[in-house]
Parts: sequence; structure tokens; C-alpha cells
Amino acid sequence: MPRWHSAFFSLLFLAIAGKGEGAFPTLYLKPVVLQQIHSPTNITSAPDGSGRLFVCDQPGQIWIIQNGMRLPTPFLDISSKMVAIGVNYSERGLLGMAFHPGYADAESPGFRKFYLYYSAPSTPPPNHFSVLAEYQVSPTDSNSALLASERVLLTFGQPQSNHNGGQIEFGPDGMLYVASGDGGGADDNAAGHTGGANTNPRPSNALGNAQDRTNLLGKILRINPQDPDGAGPQSYTVPSDNPFVNDNTLGLKKEIYAYGLRNPWRFSFDTGPGGTGRLF
Repeated sequence: MPRWHSAFFSLLFLAIAGKGEGAFPTLYLKPVVLQQIHSPTNITSAPDGSGRLFVCDQPGQIWIIQNGMRLPTPFLDISSKMVAIGVNYSERGLLGMAFHPGYADAESPGFRKFYLYYSAPSTPPPNHFSVLAEYQVSPTDSNSALLASERVLLTFGQPQSNHNGGQIEFGPDGMLYVASGDGGGADDNAAGHTGGANTNPRPSNALGNAQDRTNLLGKILRINPQDPDGAGPQSYTVPSDNPFVNDNTLGLKKEIYAYGLRNPWRFSFDTGPGGTGRLF
């Protein structure tokens, strides 16, 4: 996972180089945040036309960049719910953020809602838990989210500290896609990995987490994050067109959209002009 330190964040400006036809614009960078963010992991925007950028900082804060400036107060700080992130390298932390497509629509069940993917502490084993949770924005302040509004959708153990995945994104179909790493460990062969053992060479029967469809590690998951009844314990639903929804293999996780992945840190949908909607 990349780490950026001092001058992290720059806005790209276009200045027309000349008035002639076909002139290519001059590109330059203007720093807007200097040494104010520890280790940014994700940048996204709210689908509300505000133009604000939301920057996830690995220790647990979300900062807003508005009109070229970082606002002084975090949009949300979930560090109290997370593993402690120090100054040394770590792949844990606040890793993903996605706004509901209906965020700005008062008639939508996703009104003022967004989702986070982060690392929560555990008494080992496992090393920690990956958490997918829903939050809501304050009804009186669009630059402030409500910590107490958290609704946890998914929690699953990570056997090691690395390979957590982290990307979450709504697809063009309105479903939420979640990238989970395989849990780390050299050669996918250690405690907490299907068929693995603390031996070298790797056991011949070590399936590994990513190939094991009875766990959520090493996958891209696809869910409808809306609470189906508001009463729990089910906090989301599995879409009826997921690829394994009709597979009755014992223990199979029907949330799986793709499997066999080592550490899907980031993905994107091709939804621009002329795009096909495919996931890359």
C-alpha cells in the first residue's frame, strides 16, 4: 500500500497555452494540503453537486477539501473504533469510503448515507477485524457525519496485518462492491489460511483463503447494503443475480462476486462517457 508523507495533495489546473486551434493546455500543480494528513488512503466525492473532496486518512479521520482548502474539522473521526496506526508502515486503518448513489435524494433509502471499510482491534487471533459499516451525515451540517449513527454490515477476521484489500464502491447497478484481501502471510500459508500451516514448504493441500469460497477473504463481494427490515440481525441482502447465489455448496458465501484475489487494493468501474460499466 502506498504511503505519502509531506506534500500529499495537489489540485490539477488547466491553463490554455494559446488561442490557436488544437493548442494543448499547460498543466501545473497547486499544493492545497501540506503535512496536514498522515497517510491518505482514499479520495472520493459526494454525489450532491457540491464539488467537495473527501480524503480518508489511515489513522481514522476523513477530511474535506472545499474550494481548494482543507476544512479545519474532520468530517468524521472513527479512530476510537480502529486499531492504532503509528508512524511505522501498516496496511491496516481506514481504507475505503463510498457514498450511496441516493445520498442527495430525500426520497432514497440511501439519503445522507455513506459506507466505510476499516480495521478494528482484536485479541489475537485473528490479528484484527475488517469492518464494513454505514454512517449518516448530520441533518443540520453537511460537513459533519454522526459517529453514533454507525450500523455495522459485515465483520470478518484478518489472520495477519497485511493484505486487507480496502476498496468499496457502488457499481452502475446500485450494488455495493467490497474488496477484501486474503489476510496476508507469505505464500498464503500460515495460521488462519485454509489448509495452511507454519511450515515450509507449503502443504500440498493448502487451498488458501482466496480460493476458499466458504470465507470472505481474497474476494470482491457484492451486496445490497440497505437493511431489509430495520430490525436485524440481517443488515444487508445478497443480490439475486450474484454468481453463486444458487450454489448450495455447504458454507459457501453467496456475497462473493469474484474470488482468487491476493490483495485487491483498488478497483474502478468504467462508467465515463462511452464506458461499458465493467469493473477493472
